[in-house]
Amino acid sequence: MLGAMIKKDLLRILRDRKALLITLLMPIILISILGFSIGKVMGEQDIGIAKLAIINQDDGAGNMERLLQVIEQVPVEEEGLRTLKDQVKELPTQMDPTSILVNELLQNEELTTFIQVEEGLSLEEAKEHLSQGDLTAILVIPHDFTYHVWSNLLFPVQNQVRLTLYTDPDQSLKGGIIEEILTGYTQALSNLVWTKQITMEMGIRHGLGEQLQQLLPKVMENVSSQVGGEIQLLEQSVAKVKKISGFDYYAAGMAMMFILYSVGYGVQYTMEESRLHTYERLRIAGRSRGLLLTSRFFASLIFIYMQLIIIGLFSSLVLGVNWGSWFLYLVISLFAAFAVSALALLFSALALGRQNRGLIDLFDTIIIPLVSIVGGSFIPVQSLPTFLVKLSPYTLNGAGLQAYLKGMQGQQLTALQGELLVFLVTGGLFILMTMFVLWRREE
Repeated sequence: MLGAMIKKDLLRILRDRKALLITLLMPIILISILGFSIGKVMGEQDIGIAKLAIINQDDGAGNMERLLQVIEQVPVEEEGLRTLKDQVKELPTQMDPTSILVNELLQNEELTTFIQVEEGLSLEEAKEHLSQGDLTAILVIPHDFTYHVWSNLLFPVQNQVRLTLYTDPDQSLKGGIIEEILTGYTQALSNLVWTKQITMEMGIRHGLGEQLQQLLPKVMENVSSQVGGEIQLLEQSVAKVKKISGFDYYAAGMAMMFILYSVGYGVQYTMEESRLHTYERLRIAGRSRGLLLTSRFFASLIFIYMQLIIIGLFSSLVLGVNWGSWFLYLVISLFAAFAVSALALLFSALALGRQNRGLIDLFDTIIIPLVSIVGGSFIPVQSLPTFLVKLSPYTLNGAGLQAYLKGMQGQQLTALQGELLVFLVTGGLFILMTMFVLWRREE
């Protein structure tokens, strides 16, 4: 009898052309549209070389002269002043912030694989190239850059050190990387300045100011080695982990989103059969509500499983989507179908005896779009607020999407334990909630 009832429910679904259109055709269309459009910006192509124009306006000799003039006004003995001047004149060989930035950092051997430095352009010429997309960014080093850095290292009064960076908005990823590199450089300078300040203050407080002043050349040498130290860009590839394309991502995302629409159609069929008194007639024949809903559960399970298989085959054969191991795909799809069928079971139990479509509209227009966004079906979850990123793996969409992506990357079944556990736990909770709803109805 259960088999006959499952067959009845399956035939009811298969005869609904609108349901088939929504659950089978729409995901294929959206996978194609999103894969061709948004998918192209999801890292399908290499980043390429970032072209950085450096406009070096720094006046090294003028800054040294300016610094010596300031030192002339320092209230110290003539011998101490002469010693201080000699030490300051050695600064260019010990700590040249512009040379460190341009030669040791931006033209470091490791960075040349990513950044191509362009010099010799005027600011106006560089801006013209930037507007045409020939440059990724322009770095302007102001004329007093070295003076302010040296002053901050020598004197307690801190001057603001500025570097100006212009970036091409159409190359935001490469421009952002350059900006992060420069931010790291300026932060390193700031940290060293503060370290020097604290050291000098503690030395003066304990009567060691003169000794520390004698160590100034060594301090400058250490500063230079710290800021312009060796840079290593570590690029690692994970063995057997394949790259995810835009088509791959949205195939998984749309598949997980559209199986949820099967829940709404399950509720609709339940309400229609309640209106036609089908359940009452079956109950008169000795069939319980539990048996009726069990048939609905297995019918939903079979249909959703076949829905995922059809989406997977079509997207793979026609759109070239790489699902990885088909064994893993079938396992993930079975667990996903179980959890969603349990959700359909719960909503069907809530819909028993109801004629208001409010429950269906709530699920289709609010719940599905909401969980799809949180789960990452439309956009990667990393762009969402932090609390939603943490919530995403525990939603049906998020668990399914991550499981499929891991399968596409060639990971093993053991790597999917967390996502499969989410399906089992949520599916089990939905079934328990269904039993509670039926118990309350009997009461």
